[in-house]
Amino acid sequence: MKKMNSIFISPEKQGGHNITETISLPSELIIPVQQHIGAPPEVKVAVGSEVKKGDILADGDAPMCVPVHAPLNGTVKEIYDFVLSSGVRTRAIKLLVTGAGEDNFAAPKVESKEDFISFVRSIGAVGLGGASFPTHIKLNPQKDVDTLIINAAECEPRITADQREIVENSEGIINGIRLIKKYTGVEKVYIALENREKEEIELVKELIREEEGVFLSLLKPTYPQGAEKVLIYNVTGRIVPEGGLPMDAGVIVMNVSTVGLIGASLISGAPLMRKRITVGGDCLKEHKNIFVPIGTKIKDIAEYFGGYIKEPAAILLGGPMMGQAVYSDEFPIMKNTNAVLFLSEKALGKRKESECIRCGRCIKACPFDLNPVFLADAYENRDEEALKKEHIMLCMECGSCSYVCPASRHLTQSHRLAKTFLKERSAKKNGK
Repeated sequence: MKKMNSIFISPEKQGGHNITETISLPSELIIPVQQHIGAPPEVKVAVGSEVKKGDILADGDAPMCVPVHAPLNGTVKEIYDFVLSSGVRTRAIKLLVTGAGEDNFAAPKVESKEDFISFVRSIGAVGLGGASFPTHIKLNPQKDVDTLIINAAECEPRITADQREIVENSEGIINGIRLIKKYTGVEKVYIALENREKEEIELVKELIREEEGVFLSLLKPTYPQGAEKVLIYNVTGRIVPEGGLPMDAGVIVMNVSTVGLIGASLISGAPLMRKRITVGGDCLKEHKNIFVPIGTKIKDIAEYFGGYIKEPAAILLGGPMMGQAVYSDEFPIMKNTNAVLFLSEKALGKRKESECIRCGRCIKACPFDLNPVFLADAYENRDEEALKKEHIMLCMECGSCSYVCPASRHLTQSHRLAKTFLKERSAKKNGK
């Protein structure tokens, strides 16, 4: 394989050079307890409980479990069933906010790898770029790894939260790099950044100037440049095997904001309680980055921006390519939310789906040289063997095939359903 396919998308990065603002204090927060891949934590508070900023709201003993903390002072008003945008059912805590709370956390004592992994888990760290994989698991791989790639390549249009992380939390990032190098033993660290981000490039160069084994990797501004497997190949030339993980290629990949969180939290002792998110879309007057407490409702964000100037036809958590639509602006910001986009019918550019014209654009756009049309047809026919033979599980649902399709076919949606279909078939065969 000489290269992985990519497509060019308009490099619209509005608001990337403005200082991150902090939203007004919301009156209540909705905090789902399942905010990571893995075992859901158990609720540790009761209705009527008074909680302080940083208190643990939910936690569990399973290895793939991560605690959830109170972002502000408040009173637990309700604990109820909640449906995430993925369709997963979990529990949620409604917290009536009584105050901002104090930042009087104690810096942890970290003297060993065990201390470090325990600390990372204790702050509720997950992948902040969208995947929400528990960070303490990622930093304790069961295979030898020699390379850390820090993903700062925000390849989706509109999103600039990671740009601001580099500018506003450079001390946290370099501190996080030093900690991860020390306690995981990685030999090389690459900070992957798109070559158009001039200010951030100069900042990173200065940041790593005297850091041994830390390098800047400049990438073309194409999509999906920031996707994990694509990033590994373009930075190191290594290929993650089908069904494998980055550690199978000797690599750990972390979002730059996750690294910054670890470095900053070791100094302050503060857990993950707020997120920097990019907010925009044609239904708002402005496009900027803001800090919000985790659990802030989307409608409170819209109100901070002065309300809607036109009715949203869709609200996306994440970017326009891989973001998930939510069913209401009552939905909260989660740990892995990096953007909220309010889009009108016109911005969505909806077109009627028509028959495939066999142009081959989807094949050229796929990063893994899959045949999206064939896979979509195989799913429609529920052809399990064909889906396996054509490697449907390699699809990362980046949306490139749907984006370039002149027939407006819902290819990515079909692939997502096809993967679920195969998983269900496999579980049924195994008696699960």
